[in-house]
Amino acid sequence: MEEVHFEIYSQAKDAALQWKKVGKRHSQTKRNKHFTEQWGIVEPVEKVIGTRFDSRRNKTTGTYDQVIVNDTFANIPILEVTLKTIFKNPELSDMFKPRHVPKEEKDALQIQLFYDDFKTANPLGSKKGIHKLGAIYFTLRNFPAIFNSSLVNIHLCALFHAQDKPYGFNLILEPLEWHKYQIKVSQ
Repeated sequence: MEEVHFEIYSQAKDAALQWKKVGKRHSQTKRNKHFTEQWGIVEPVEKVIGTRFDSRRNKTTGTYDQVIVNDTFANIPILEVTLKTIFKNPELSDMFKPRHVPKEEKDALQIQLFYDDFKTANPLGSKKGIHKLGAIYFTLRNFPAIFNSSLVNIHLCALFHAQDKPYGFNLILEPLEWHKYQIKVSQ
């Protein structure tokens, strides 16, 4: 029990010292720069997938006007940090094995995508449909199943409004193809 107490204390002390360093950075820009240098944070890339009409209140007249609004989604470039970090770690790269792939594709990187909808507001509220988001996550199937089932190894790939689904998943998955990944869909 004493070992657990000491471990928690040392982690809390390290976190407090890290926060003390960050606290000196008074602006959001300085904090973002520090986090990017320290942990390699990758900013999401926003992409327009279509347009729609929306009602917005005109502040000068007090009336509602029809305005064209861009429908966008956020894509996180997975090649930038996530995959590079995994392959730089020698312990992880030793566990990285091609699993269940044909011999001609023995060096294939198996990225499994998951889709999920979730609500960001009170689900019992009257406007619950407009606050619904869609998310695409990925795991690397080349690792043993014990690691893939851990939440730490499920990474966010794209985030969009669930109302934008009529545009199709092809537009949302397109950035993965920009990174030279060939996407094969299996049921």
